[in-house]
Amino acid sequence: MEDNTILLWRVSDGNLVNTLGDHTAPVYKVTFSPDGTLLASASEDHTIGLWQVSDGSLLRSIPGHSEAVYDVAFSPDGSLLASGSGDGTLRLWQVSDGQMLNILAENSDSVISVAFSPDSHLLVSGAADGVVQFWGISEAIPLDTEPASDSP
Repeated sequence: MEDNTILLWRVSDGNLVNTLGDHTAPVYKVTFSPDGTLLASASEDHTIGLWQVSDGSLLRSIPGHSEAVYDVAFSPDGSLLASGSGDGTLRLWQVSDGQMLNILAENSDSVISVAFSPDSHLLVSGAADGVVQFWGISEAIPLDTEPASDSP
């Protein structure tokens, strides 16, 4: 069912805990922050949702992509978020305020998969045309911007 919502279920008893419903189009991916307090969602509505898990509130809707967002990933320390989109871009965001730090890839095809290495030194993207690219995080963050270590 494509009702544009995210359902949070309690694993221990299977009960519905919360319904997150601020996207205006289908949601393609959800992922928890490393500490489990936040949830990021990727949607066809061109946005990333950043949600507080404890109460289901939307902390911020992050615009910036010009087409559907297919994948999102938190860095291992939870301070960065990467997103891949149908607009062919891989973007890097600061979790604390939703600020875009960089556009790392401008592919001719959709970026459909993104992941950080466990040591946070690399970011990898996979595109629909089969191109896989690796990015050094230290080179990806502009020198005048340092990611905040605090989560919202």
